[in-house]
Amino acid sequence: MITIHTSPSQYTPSNNCIKWCISQSDIGSGGIVKRMAYQLVLSDGTPITAVESIRTPQANDIVCFDFQADVRGLLSTIFPLVDTPAAQEDEYIIKGIKLKYWEVETDTLTCETIEGAKSFTDEVFVYRGVLQVYEENTTGARMLHHYPDNITMCRGARAFIWLLRAGYSGSLAVTYSWRDGVTEDVTINVPTGHDASVVPLHYQPFTGVNPTWLVVSIPAINKTITIEYKDCCCSSEDYMNIMYLDPMGGRGMMSFECADEFSLSTEGGEVCFYQECGQGTLGDGSDRYTRNGKSILGKTAKEVITMTREAAYSKEEMEYFKSFLASNEYHVQMSYEDNTNFRAFIVESGTAVYYDKEEAVEFIVKGYFAENYRTLR
Repeated sequence: MITIHTSPSQYTPSNNCIKWCISQSDIGSGGIVKRMAYQLVLSDGTPITAVESIRTPQANDIVCFDFQADVRGLLSTIFPLVDTPAAQEDEYIIKGIKLKYWEVETDTLTCETIEGAKSFTDEVFVYRGVLQVYEENTTGARMLHHYPDNITMCRGARAFIWLLRAGYSGSLAVTYSWRDGVTEDVTINVPTGHDASVVPLHYQPFTGVNPTWLVVSIPAINKTITIEYKDCCCSSEDYMNIMYLDPMGGRGMMSFECADEFSLSTEGGEVCFYQECGQGTLGDGSDRYTRNGKSILGKTAKEVITMTREAAYSKEEMEYFKSFLASNEYHVQMSYEDNTNFRAFIVESGTAVYYDKEEAVEFIVKGYFAENYRTLR
């Protein structure tokens, strides 16, 4: 008999341990060898891993398997529609999995093998994300972000919140209010059929005015986010707002005070063309002066930007910035007339400078666009 000793939490992040521990009460004797066979499958039975088997040295020895490397590639985070005034489902960020297991008995004398009945563990839902060593895997509905309670954003930033139901069957409502005494509150009810949903964290889908404040309340997870909008120094929205993949799994947004520095960084190799002997005369129609000597080969150019963000110092704000720097995926919000697009971006470095007297912190980020500025070859 195979016993399951340890299973992952019912809702667990993909980049932390996804571990089952099992044991076998009878490993066989004499010419009979008994092994434990196992395979990780999706909830519908589709295989994720190949069938493996193991025999422990002694009966009832416990052996553990961690499947995080096998699951990570199954999950992704959608890029939401920008100005949709409703919850959008992210069906790709979460998958249900099970461990299938059974006994395999082999007679070493006859080489006959008999497989026992297949059993399955309880379903585990794995969502794309990772928890830090000081963070707990809570139960119930949750937000897949490190957003602080108070955020300053540049006007026009298209931000979002990823919500995970995690078995929560109650009302998952998101309410938007404006603090202007005029605009009526708006509420989005997340459908119960959505395991993971994306809702706006910006005002554009709901109102034509430009508010100074936006208060987003989610009672089910006891979270309220207050956004103060500022007219940042840029004349357009370019380079101010960066969407990033939060380690918890959702795509967060951080605003900066425009581009402090913009440069074009170029690289290329040199090649030296053959130079004929003798003297030539400039303008004699030969290629001596136009083609001979050194030339640039394989030149590439990338657009490099340095930008700054200032904020009141708090542990929440620092965690917000750490989650930004720990991301492996960034997109700069670009606006072309009435269209909002996002352009892939690479963050090279980031620093935080604390000013004690002002109790403020300055974040400085340097990076470049993922696609090179195109050169003629």
